[in-house]
Amino acid sequence: MENEWDEESGETEGDVVCRLRKRSKRDNWLAIRRRSSPIQLARCIKVVYSEQRMAIKEMGFGRLLKFKVDGMPAKLANYMVEMFNPSTMELNFPCGNTKVNVEAIQKLLGIPHTSVNLSSRPNLAEMDETVRRWKDRFPGRYGCLRPCILDHITGELDFASINWCQLVLEKLKKCKNSWKSNDLNRPFTGSLTVLILLYMDSVRCRGMEVDYSIYPMTFWIKEKLKKREKVEICSGGFGSGKLKSLTICTEKMDDEPTIQVCKDNI
Repeated sequence: MENEWDEESGETEGDVVCRLRKRSKRDNWLAIRRRSSPIQLARCIKVVYSEQRMAIKEMGFGRLLKFKVDGMPAKLANYMVEMFNPSTMELNFPCGNTKVNVEAIQKLLGIPHTSVNLSSRPNLAEMDETVRRWKDRFPGRYGCLRPCILDHITGELDFASINWCQLVLEKLKKCKNSWKSNDLNRPFTGSLTVLILLYMDSVRCRGMEVDYSIYPMTFWIKEKLKKREKVEICSGGFGSGKLKSLTICTEKMDDEPTIQVCKDNI
């Protein structure tokens, strides 16, 4: 575990928490309305059996099996969306900018990022029979997969050949452009989890102990995110920490992570 900035502040995590408890000033940070919570994915991953895990790895999504984010604080989430600039594809913070691009998404999630974009595949006039049979197994539940995805998928599709990172970026940009912070009837439908994890891994927060030997998607559970939200709000606001390089974890054959650190902040 790394206790951030100890060399500069002399404060431990306990010191900061004790100091913050003495501060009673209310904050005026806005909360965001979301369509869903990442806990749904975290719960599904817990119950997949060995054959399913093998199939997930073969499709190039093996790292997501380590996903444990079971929720996110609404104020922190709202700030991430506010700071996301879809024109430059960056998160703009007082301490600096973090790029939101294919390389950053791939290093964060480990999902396929080859040259084939899903949107470039033919738009099927009718739903593929294999996809239809899969859909019929979950009546009323497949609605979370939009037609813009299902209309390009066939039973023969090699999922590992698709640039899923690019799809995440396209949806983030589209959702931010159509989002209005003052419209409570229009929740943000992009990947809030991606924006928050990029922030967690690229900006240090004084007083928070962070274990960089594990994936951000494994370390930053809801409890830790809520603690960081409280620490940052009571310390003056989000985005005032220190910018750092993204931590890259590459899995070995035994599924244990090997840690590498980017030379520059992507």
